Amino acid sequence: MCGLPLLTVIAGFCARIVPGYQTFLNPDEALHLFLSDQPGLRQAYEASLKTAHPPLMILFMSVWQKFGSSELFLRLPFIVAGTAFGWIMFLWIRDIADRSSGLFALALFTFSPSLISLSAEIRQYSFLLLFCSASLYLFDSGLVRDSVFRVAGAAIALYLALLTHYSSLIFALGAGFYQLIRLKPWRSSNLITGIWAIGQIGALGICYGLYRSHIRPLQESGLPTDIAETWLRTSVYHRGEDQVLHFIVHQTTRFFRFAISHGTIGTGALIFFLVGITALFLNKKNGSTLPEELRWLLLLPFGVTITAALAGIYPYGGTRHDAILVLFGLTGTALGLVQLPKSWTRYVAVAVALGLIICNLFPFPTPPYILRPNQRKELMTTAVGFMRQRVAPDEVLFSDFEGGLLLSRYWCDAWTVPRDAHSKKLFTSACDGRELIVTTQAAWHLDISNFDSAWKRIAEVRREEREGHIWLFQAGWIDDKESAWINALQRYGCREPHNFGPNVFVCRLEASQTRK
Repeated sequence: MCGLPLLTVIAGFCARIVPGYQTFLNPDEALHLFLSDQPGLRQAYEASLKTAHPPLMILFMSVWQKFGSSELFLRLPFIVAGTAFGWIMFLWIRDIADRSSGLFALALFTFSPSLISLSAEIRQYSFLLLFCSASLYLFDSGLVRDSVFRVAGAAIALYLALLTHYSSLIFALGAGFYQLIRLKPWRSSNLITGIWAIGQIGALGICYGLYRSHIRPLQESGLPTDIAETWLRTSVYHRGEDQVLHFIVHQTTRFFRFAISHGTIGTGALIFFLVGITALFLNKKNGSTLPEELRWLLLLPFGVTITAALAGIYPYGGTRHDAILVLFGLTGTALGLVQLPKSWTRYVAVAVALGLIICNLFPFPTPPYILRPNQRKELMTTAVGFMRQRVAPDEVLFSDFEGGLLLSRYWCDAWTVPRDAHSKKLFTSACDGRELIVTTQAAWHLDISNFDSAWKRIAEVRREEREGHIWLFQAGWIDDKESAWINALQRYGCREPHNFGPNVFVCRLEASQTRK
């Protein structure tokens, strides 16, 4: 590991360290900490069953956060995993293709703004991508070196991916088909084939266990349907509203925009992905050692995800839930870039570098998102300091669930949100000597559509104590129609809204308005 690859990896690590240190936790990160803040692993596992993800990350965070609590420390494992993912993909693509393809892939995976953002957060995606890339690399290197230990390691990496995020099922299908073809004609070493087959059986066992213990209860709760019909609605096909071909083309374009965080440059990445796939089918690369099976590895995961989206069971498009597809999409883009004449390589490298710089300096990510300048810790610190000075001990704080999570982290001494989302419609607790009213997780975010009903319930919670002021606090993915939201809040006495950046909002409301 030397020269340009080493410098790229170091630069990618630094690119993740900076936001990991500078930004306050977003609500999803705070939720993961909330769920994992348990006295033991058993309780952490039980808490993970309430989410739409397998338990591995919650179990890991239950242990990790006992050693430190700063944002950077909590995010450090994900930063390391996100950086290591790019390096392992470089090794894999260098081995199955060539060094130039590996370097282009390393640059794309290391400096993709979406991957930088995801790996600087307490989320499953860094671990997911690391385990999936390790599974690919260990399997192919195991075939070349005739190493049963590497093939067994590939199976273990797959197991860890399955226990991290359910989109790993897409990877498992694509990689499993690819590996099956790679094994033909059956290896002279029957042990290699046998170890691989045992690994696949083990993966099926894990999938069955997750289905029985987690997926089926989630389906019965209706959570996947609720998500598909709300903020992920545009990423799922709706019969009678969408045209199939338009949906596929539009959502594929949105996906590459998500991968690169830029519309125009993302479209360019899509074009070179198609060039790379075409080259794999036509096999026009002279002297290529590329395995023909690679084309199916790159295409099948897209086919599975598109089919799932058309069936209405999984989102496809500009959403982080498709982060696993970045592994395949940007690999195809890297392979497409090397199809250009070799005499252009230096100019192509410069163009890729400039494109990635533009994407990072002027990102246009798909919503919902919080731009990094709007997530600086100083903004949250200032907002909390403001409320400490302005909110009297006899006044009340009111927040939605995501705001309550962040108040718990940055002001209160304990978690101020309910463990049982269905126990009450509103939840009361104490926060630094003030009364705090928080909605349950069912009302994750307050906006124009649901604020009035939540506001009227405050009268029921506070009963006769209806005079004085109630301070509304919101932080995270605030409605992007800010002016309409502030105008709506004037009905409730909001006369002087205070913004600490576009994503942290405080306003004093009149408790007497709960009578109306």
